[in-house]
Formats: sequence, structure tokens, C-alpha cells
Amino acid sequence: MNVRKSLCAGAAGLLGVAAFVPAVAQADHGGPDNGCVPYHSDPNDGTRPCVMSRFTIGPTATIGDDICVGPVTAGGTAYDGPLVGNPYVPNTPVGAEHVVSLHLTAGFWLLPSVPVGACNLTATVHWRNLDTGAAGAETRSVEPYLCINVYCEPELLDRASPTVDLATGRGRVHIDLTTNHPSVPAGADIFVP
Repeated sequence: MNVRKSLCAGAAGLLGVAAFVPAVAQADHGGPDNGCVPYHSDPNDGTRPCVMSRFTIGPTATIGDDICVGPVTAGGTAYDGPLVGNPYVPNTPVGAEHVVSLHLTAGFWLLPSVPVGACNLTATVHWRNLDTGAAGAETRSVEPYLCINVYCEPELLDRASPTVDLATGRGRVHIDLTTNHPSVPAGADIFVP
């Protein structure tokens, strides 16, 4: 009886190892399911370029905090994923699949370091997947800033052009950009691969 229990326990252990090893081997050897990095492919680490669609929403004309009138825009990319870490893009939403990643920016840029018409404001990105019915919204504070010698400190960039990641799922997605003040909303229909 003890021999039978030992054999059963050994077989169960081997099945558990067999079920675990392919996943580890796949992660070690890479491949197309191991993730993607925008504009990058390295067969040695298993990454592939992401399927992407780029877009811009806006500008949304708005009143800002205090007495200020200006635009806010959202520029971004829709990815298929799953996204893997990217040292050049520290805000990469690692592991995200079928995600929209965008940056909110206040003001028009006449020079790389001088926004014109930039206002302190709170922007909200509303989204709805037209194929699945899923919906959501993300809100961020956006602050104007000036860069010195066209160089911007990372914390300034985070406040002035915050990142918004939307887990919309695959399909046709409608996005609207509004603010916490009277504004003329802007919207766009995009496809998330």
C-alpha cells in the first residue's frame, strides 16, 4: 500500500514538473508570445516589434485654472502587447495587452521648450470600446512648464505631459478629451490592435 502511494505521489510530482517546465522554457527561449517593445525586435531576447496605431486627439479648447485660455491635446499609441519593460520608456505599462498609452499636453508648442497658451487644468480621457461595450475614464492634472535650454527635468515632464494608460481591449475604441472647466471637447475613433 505504501509503495502504491509513493508511486502515485511520484507520478503527480512528475506531472506537476512537466506542466511547469514548458512555461519556464518558453520564457527563457523567448518568442512572439513573450512580449513586444515599440520599434524594437531582438531575437536573442525574444522581443518583437509591437503592432501599433498612432493618433492625436484635439486640441480641446478650454479655460484653465485662474484666468487662462488655451488648448489641451492627447497624443498616443495603441499597442497589441503584451508590452515588456523598455529602459528608454520608463513609463511602459509592462504586461499590458491591447492598451492605449497617451500623453496629455497643454498649450501649443512654437518652440520645443516654450508652450503658448498652456494652462493649469484637469483633463479627463473618456473611452468606450465600440465592439465590447467596455468603458472607463482617467483623470490627470496638467501643468504648463518651461524647459531650460530645451532640457526638461523628468518631474517637470510628468506634471506637464502626464501619461494615461487605458486598458481598452482590442477593437474599435472611441475616446473623448474633456477638462474640469468649460471646454469644447475633442474626440476620435481609433483601432486598438
